[in-house]
Amino acid sequence: MNEFITLPVPVPPMLEQAIGYEGQARLVAFYWIPSGDEVYFDDGHVGSTGEWDAYLTFMRHPVIAPALQGHNLGDSETEADEWMILDRIARCLFVAPKRTAERWLSERWSHEQVSESVTMTQEEMMQAVMDALNIENWTQVQTTIATSEIMRKMRAHRQLVAQLQAWLELH
Repeated sequence: MNEFITLPVPVPPMLEQAIGYEGQARLVAFYWIPSGDEVYFDDGHVGSTGEWDAYLTFMRHPVIAPALQGHNLGDSETEADEWMILDRIARCLFVAPKRTAERWLSERWSHEQVSESVTMTQEEMMQAVMDALNIENWTQVQTTIATSEIMRKMRAHRQLVAQLQAWLELH
């Protein structure tokens, strides 16, 4: 039995970026978790929260939503049973059971590609950040991120979501 089901939907060229994935893996999964009420992405090596508005814009679009009927990718009330996986080269989407997707994605990374995990205390992490930024105290780190940079990133994200919506309207 094939556990991977291809979704017959168009895949926007900016989908992963709009949802917040900035990695380089060929395959990346997306799903929703109720704790925190957030979209997550996972490429088998790196996982994090994503941009909920872009995810919902895609998932709820009339061209996409019918293909997702019967698949549990999680929501505000329910843990995901399946993950939606994007092949970034072939530009196709498919779903697979959560455990299968987790195992399959982690197997995509060879031992050479994955560096050893680094464990450090919060103090060690703060010192590493200060050293990297050539800053002497943590207060300087907190004020280094300028409001203008935050606003720039927010505008860029809104623009990506608008591009995603416009792309979907054309397909």
